[in-house]
Amino acid sequence: MKKILFLFAAIILAATAFAQPDVTSAFNANEDGKYEDAMLYIEKAMSDPKAIAKEKTWRYRGDIYLNVAKDPVLSKTHPEAIALAVESFRKAMEMDTDNFNYMDNRAKCEQLLILSNNSGIEKYNNNDFLNAAIHFERAIEISTMFEIVDSLSVYNTALCYDKANIKDKAVASYLRCGVIGYNVPEVFLFASQIEQKAGNTAGALKILSDARVLYPREKDLLLEEINIYLHENKFAEAEGNLRTAIEQDPQNELLHFALGTVYENLSKIPEAEKEYKAAIAIKANYFDALFNLGATYFNRGVEQDKQCDEIPPSRSAEYNDCVSKATVEFEKSMPHLEAAHKADPTDKITIRSLKEAYTRLEKTEQASKMKALLGE
Repeated sequence: MKKILFLFAAIILAATAFAQPDVTSAFNANEDGKYEDAMLYIEKAMSDPKAIAKEKTWRYRGDIYLNVAKDPVLSKTHPEAIALAVESFRKAMEMDTDNFNYMDNRAKCEQLLILSNNSGIEKYNNNDFLNAAIHFERAIEISTMFEIVDSLSVYNTALCYDKANIKDKAVASYLRCGVIGYNVPEVFLFASQIEQKAGNTAGALKILSDARVLYPREKDLLLEEINIYLHENKFAEAEGNLRTAIEQDPQNELLHFALGTVYENLSKIPEAEKEYKAAIAIKANYFDALFNLGATYFNRGVEQDKQCDEIPPSRSAEYNDCVSKATVEFEKSMPHLEAAHKADPTDKITIRSLKEAYTRLEKTEQASKMKALLGE
């Protein structure tokens, strides 16, 4: 019996001894730049339980695949090298409980981070968006190993999944950008728009609603939400949501402006005027509210003018009265359009509206100034 036990122990020792040369051979081949041989040796060693129980085996494996990933020829024939290197260094760091090799592992992982991002950029430029996303996700994985938030890679991942039409992953990645505060509020808009294109209106509205809790003064989020309601002809929901929001935040000019746009779409012009004026009372140089209020009067003047054109020349008194009413509306538009122009002197639509209003009011000098700004 003792001889049998001794023989069994000898077999175990022989197997262990057999595995160790593979790890050593992999190390030596890697040092000599013979990376393909190194891969063969290290993968052979990975089949041995005792070899993979050692931290150095995983570290050597990470070194080998890092070198393969850096090699311009081998990296093409072994596209999995970065992933295998990351896997190996992760395992090595888990086993390195004393952090003896922490700085060396981190430095090599930083090289892998650069390689992952560069590969992602290369794939993106070649319109291979899905594989680009995978590389950027790996960059995120590497950063996470060292408790670093790689916000740019998170955004790039979202962008690539978006272009690859991988809806769920694109939305999740955009929302992850929102959580870390990167490129907000645009990322919420992008996520919402993806859901809208997919016909998931409820999902799009939830994204915007949740985002507005975090960024209550972001106009684009609010307007996107309102636009969805309007597109869906859900005017009551839009009005109701805004009224509730105004009750909670009565000094938020964005809310008053948005409610004004809802009323305007509902052809409730007096109510729209009231909300635009409320927004301007809070923020005197609020361009959007100034322009919309001015445009409301201006459009009313245009409509009045159209009615005047339908009056026959024989009814001159009625015609003159009609023109007077149109003139009143154009005059009412002037201070608001002028204030909007002052708030944003480059806005072409405002300039054109002023030119038209000045012309109708026979204010030749002011109309000429607007024409000059338009290059006419």
